[in-house]
Amino acid sequence: MRRFAFLWVLAILAAACGSGDGITEFNDLGREHVGPGDAQPTYNSDPPTSGPHAPNWSRCGVTGREVPDVVQVHNLEHGTVIVQYSPDLSQGDLETLTALARGLGAGHMIVAPRADLDDLVVATAWTRMQRFSEVDIVGLRDFWLAYAQQGPETVPCPYDETALLDG
Repeated sequence: MRRFAFLWVLAILAAACGSGDGITEFNDLGREHVGPGDAQPTYNSDPPTSGPHAPNWSRCGVTGREVPDVVQVHNLEHGTVIVQYSPDLSQGDLETLTALARGLGAGHMIVAPRADLDDLVVATAWTRMQRFSEVDIVGLRDFWLAYAQQGPETVPCPYDETALLDG
């Protein structure tokens, strides 16, 4: 009986502390490149986490523009973590995300808006996604620590302060 009570208390504490990491893993949809005349790929997640993609990729850093899905996926293939935020994000929260990106040196991180998000913030990596209902700096940092530079290809993507200029 004591053992059952102990396990029950542990389960309650774990639930209260958010023991589940909230990370969803998706099937790998491959890594082929699509050309300008090719049909738009269909992905198994939104935002996408793998699959056919453009031959070009985006600079890492913070941008005020949405990154097209076919470009995002190429960055994910290179081990970039993409943190996308809803248009409902406050200016203060955007400044917090920007500070996070700078503070991590944000190599292999893109912070960008996404108009159609159901959540306030979503972090993606190759075949992985975590959704956030608030700007959770610890959760986002932990996601980046776990998945940055973990894509099928390793290509440098240093933090680019000039990415701020394109928004």
